[in-house]
Amino acid sequence: MLNIDPIDYSVEIDRGDDQEMEIPIVDADGNPLDVTGASFRLTVKASLGDAIGAAIFQLTNPIGNGIDVASAATGIIVAYLPHLYLEAMDGEYVYDVEMILAGKVRTVVRAARFFVSKDVSTPGAVTNPGAVIQDFNSISIAGVLYLRDQATGLWWKRYFSNGQEMTDGPSASFPF
Repeated sequence: MLNIDPIDYSVEIDRGDDQEMEIPIVDADGNPLDVTGASFRLTVKASLGDAIGAAIFQLTNPIGNGIDVASAATGIIVAYLPHLYLEAMDGEYVYDVEMILAGKVRTVVRAARFFVSKDVSTPGAVTNPGAVIQDFNSISIAGVLYLRDQATGLWWKRYFSNGQEMTDGPSASFPF
């Protein structure tokens, strides 16, 4: 989910989501500006004092670089925030948006809060009983195979009952 405060343009976004951020370019009275031919850059950094080389990411136009200017004549640009940029982020950051038009640089969104929320589905592997288990440190006792999951260190029990393969676990110890 993406939330943008209409007053200070602070952003709240869920980690790992793909989002589109529509940015209106307006004059002092709030009227849309025709910014055809302008270049834009949206920069996200950990803090205001960080050097540009330490930026978390920067989007620019054309669309292949993250910013779509197809509606620039109506004063609208769209920044595409890809999940790959957001997967490793968590917490408070800052961002701004600059426009370069006719050789002049203008800040169109002043330094604002860029908050990335954790969510349940974070990047990484999920350990499911039905998934392939890393079978190292396996031990067989009385026809029951105990497998230790490499990622968690927990044990799984694999055996046959009534002709069907069964899996129990996880457990911190074996046998269980």
